[in-house]
Amino acid sequence: GNIRTSLLQGSSFNVTWHLAYPHRGGFRLELLDAQERPLTDLTPVTADSKFLSDDATAQSFRITLPTDLECIGCTIRLLRQATEWGGKYQFWSCADVDIVQRNSYRETCSGNGRYMVARCRCNKRFFGDRCQYENECDNDDDCGLFGRCVDLDATTYPKKICYCRQGRFGPKCTKTSLVTNRDTINLKVYYKKDLSEKMTLYWRILQIEGEIEVVLVNNGSSYVSLGWRPQELTTKCKQFPYISGTVSPGATAGAGAQAEPEPESEPEAEPDATAKSKDKVKPDGAAAEPEPEADLPAGAKSEADPTAEPEPQPTEPTPKLSLA
Repeated sequence: GNIRTSLLQGSSFNVTWHLAYPHRGGFRLELLDAQERPLTDLTPVTADSKFLSDDATAQSFRITLPTDLECIGCTIRLLRQATEWGGKYQFWSCADVDIVQRNSYRETCSGNGRYMVARCRCNKRFFGDRCQYENECDNDDDCGLFGRCVDLDATTYPKKICYCRQGRFGPKCTKTSLVTNRDTINLKVYYKKDLSEKMTLYWRILQIEGEIEVVLVNNGSSYVSLGWRPQELTTKCKQFPYISGTVSPGATAGAGAQAEPEPESEPEAEPDATAKSKDKVKPDGAAAEPEPEADLPAGAKSEADPTAEPEPQPTEPTPKLSLA
């Protein structure tokens, strides 16, 4: 990526991350060079394991950078085991960093504050030693006329977010939705596509607004999400990078890999994973949502490159439970 964090040689700081729930296994932090080759471990290594697994709920770890190392375009990588899904099953997340000498180091406070008297003075709603964390709001005034600020009592940021009244959305709840009650949605005017036995996609083109309107109906008890990609983009977009020593070369998500299995029961407490410095993250603890069997992209099975498909015709829908 083009976002890099400058770090001072020999400095100590906390690396933080978050996952949906604690997985079995441990975590490790390592430093890679500009060619993504391992330089050094940033977490303790023992004769038995390179992973720390003494705290299942750990979401941060304090590291110290080498005092004699200068590295431009390096990477701090978090690897997090999920052994309930396999001995070599791991999540990972990376942060692009520059490790520089003191005469080249300039504290920017992440662009969210000013450096004064040897510390960052953060702007409103920003927190942390380098103003790297942000809440969406401090109080109800930050959410406009149609929202309120709710403290989630979370362990990671954002800890406060705006909740909008029904029919409002967007920053400070300033945008209006035409859908104020799901019972008023007439699914007969939408095109329909069954993505799985439990998931159906309804869509239509709003000619005046020049927008596509989508209704995703899912029979389940958790969240669902919908992704988009251009038709000319091949299924290679699903291939995650190879991590040395963890999986066989060439084993990628787009080449016949199976969907992430849902654990039989709630795993025993063990550490989490996903790095905070940069939001390039492999999917976290939630199991993969059901995938379409036909021509939609997703990680369950390998598939042919997409081709243009004919316009679907509206069909009579079967109402199902709809969850946001």
